Amino acid sequence: MNDAARKELEIIRQKTGGFLRPMDVVDHARSKRSALHRFFEWDDSNAAEQYRLAQARAIIRVVVQVSEQTSEKVRAFVSLQSDRNKSGGYRAFAEVVEDEALMLSLVDQAKRELAVPERKFNHLRDIAELAGVFTAIDAALPKAAQQEERASA
Repeated sequence: MNDAARKELEIIRQKTGGFLRPMDVVDHARSKRSALHRFFEWDDSNAAEQYRLAQARAIIRVVVQVSEQTSEKVRAFVSLQSDRNKSGGYRAFAEVVEDEALMLSLVDQAKRELAVPERKFNHLRDIAELAGVFTAIDAALPKAAQQEERASA
């Protein structure tokens, strides 16, 4: 995202009463002169197909099953980063748990993803209500992983 796009988002926000709403951004970005225009798919056939793929992903992510080990509801399918780097797709969670290498990959991925809220909300670290959250993140994630996640942001 470039500075011109950020400035346009701020202009839209100001014009719409201080709130930045997706529908206002799309309306503004329709102009080919907009710095935001290039971030959207304007071909309706392609956009429709991409939307259906997003819907399929959402359906896959909300399917749950009861874990045999804990009797808790868990996602039935998981997406491993290593699979996303190839052709993509989701694996059955039950099969991932049974495969040591896949489970290690999922645990590593979980640790990386747990570092995201720490990075996103690090500026709120001194707020007392969040102290316990940051303490738990610090305990769960090695400092090197946290620093690596911050550097990749």
